[in-house]
Amino acid sequence: MERNTKKILADYIEGNTNPELCKQVKKYIISNRNNDILNDALAEEWEATSGENKFHLNKEEYWIDIKKHITDKESTKEVFSKHYFSISIAAGIAIAVLFFLFHYTLQNEGTKPHIAAKITYIIKETKKGEKLNVSLPDGSNIRLNSSSKLQIPSDYGSSDDRMVKLEGEAFFNVSKFEGKSFKVISQGVTTKVLGTTFNINSKPKESEVVVAVVTGKVQVTTKRAQIILNPKELTQVSSESINLKKSNYDLDATIGWSGDLLVFKEDSFEDVIKDLEEWYGVEFVVEKQPQINEKYSGKFENSSLQLVLEGLGFSSSFDYEIKGKTVFLKF
Repeated sequence: MERNTKKILADYIEGNTNPELCKQVKKYIISNRNNDILNDALAEEWEATSGENKFHLNKEEYWIDIKKHITDKESTKEVFSKHYFSISIAAGIAIAVLFFLFHYTLQNEGTKPHIAAKITYIIKETKKGEKLNVSLPDGSNIRLNSSSKLQIPSDYGSSDDRMVKLEGEAFFNVSKFEGKSFKVISQGVTTKVLGTTFNINSKPKESEVVVAVVTGKVQVTTKRAQIILNPKELTQVSSESINLKKSNYDLDATIGWSGDLLVFKEDSFEDVIKDLEEWYGVEFVVEKQPQINEKYSGKFENSSLQLVLEGLGFSSSFDYEIKGKTVFLKF
């Protein structure tokens, strides 16, 4: 047998082949199945590789069948000559070739991978200084706060659950729908209801999701625990929370934004500035700011930025100037 042909057979048995070479091996074995030299070479290479060939398949059952076939032949080798023993080995390898070719063709030509239907979302998004009302097909209404994002599945309501995803803050007024709950997923926290009004604050920069219930009942679930909230109850959770707690809350301070009520309750000067930037969509530049330790409280309903600054400036002694979307404060 020529050296190159023997090398091809050795490579094949060791599993170092490509599909095209497998075809060549198959053709060669079939056309030379009665060749004594070939059979002896196959037996020699089989023994040299200790029968570890996998034929590029992670199908152990196929290999077991092939080895069993050869083992059965080996058990009767006292009766058969080495010549016939070699033929049985060649037959076993030929079977392996056919197994490989059949499954290679099936996997690469005869089948196509199953592709799950991709879920598409309708996205509602707000920038700083913006709020948005969103109506859902079931009659539910959502008030989206500034710098927030709501994702609604395009097939909303067609499954057993009504589900939306939230980044930021929103107030929900959910309509009852017999047999279908309503879920909000935000930062790994799931809030589930049947019909109620509630607020969720899940701003990405915050470490926790705040859920506050106005009417009805809400079930809040994390990876490790869950809690039921009743009207006027609030919980602060993260996706990893274990011990869930609830408390009462100030309605105006928590929900007031949805009715265009800007509320400060013992807030620091820095927090007030951040809230004003979000509420009015502006950027503050503070010049020569002294250390301010006082806390600010107040309510402004549908008020202009100028009116709010007048009130704050009176107590903190600063002047202001508004240029487009930039507000300059001077102490």
